[in-house]
Amino acid sequence: MLTRSWRLASHFAVVGSLSALTHSPNCCSVLMRSHRCMRTNWQPEGMSLNQLKERGCSTLEEYIAALDVRRQKRDALQEYVSRADVSGQEKGWARCEYIYKSLRLPFQCSTCWLLPGNCICSSLRKYEVTTKVVIHLHPDEWAKGSNTGCLCSSLLDCELLMKGHKQHDQRIQQLLDDPDYTCSILWPGEGALGPHELQQLAQQRSNGRIALIALDATWDGARKMRSKYPPGVHMLKLPPHLALPTHSQQQQQQQQQALSAEAPPPAALRQQQQQSQ
Repeated sequence: MLTRSWRLASHFAVVGSLSALTHSPNCCSVLMRSHRCMRTNWQPEGMSLNQLKERGCSTLEEYIAALDVRRQKRDALQEYVSRADVSGQEKGWARCEYIYKSLRLPFQCSTCWLLPGNCICSSLRKYEVTTKVVIHLHPDEWAKGSNTGCLCSSLLDCELLMKGHKQHDQRIQQLLDDPDYTCSILWPGEGALGPHELQQLAQQRSNGRIALIALDATWDGARKMRSKYPPGVHMLKLPPHLALPTHSQQQQQQQQQALSAEAPPPAALRQQQQQSQ
């Protein structure tokens, strides 16, 4: 219990530990996990050249200078959210703006959100689509190295918008009110339209132009985000044959392929049976 309490306390010393926001119902949860290099008692002197290169730094001095700039921004944000004259909503906007500009780590590619040494942006190619695609991310998903929604901005040239960011929330509302697009959320809920139904509706309302919003969050976070949309917004569901297989389905397919590869063909099986007789 003491160990767990110490770990929890250490999180409040790193970037984004803004517990002052939790009292506001307009703000999402605010406990942000941070990389160990942002802890105030962490010493970077033991970093190797490969570790520095992976973070896009050539010298240890450059690395430490970047950390100092990061800490200054963090301290300025913590000072702002601790003020009593700032509303909870304004604190939430400030937190999201900080995540949007500073990302989660002091050394990240701004496009694929990986460390510079692992950046995959040069390997991505563009795909032209007629549908306008918008990825609406939960703040906890923004700048995560494991997030894949950010790759859509390079693959599909789509918009990445953060829930809780003031300008991004205004952009979402602008899309919902835009008569030039038939706006729909990718959501398998009751009353959701199929692709052909949505296309027919878009032909009648916006000359076939569709704006598709995909929610990027955990299921619990996505449900909360979905509940904030207007009741009449359209939803799009994908038919089963277009859905990507789950991890368990992929494992089952691999096991079936392995068994079929090991099983002898029917002719060889009959020959074995004749020889045994």
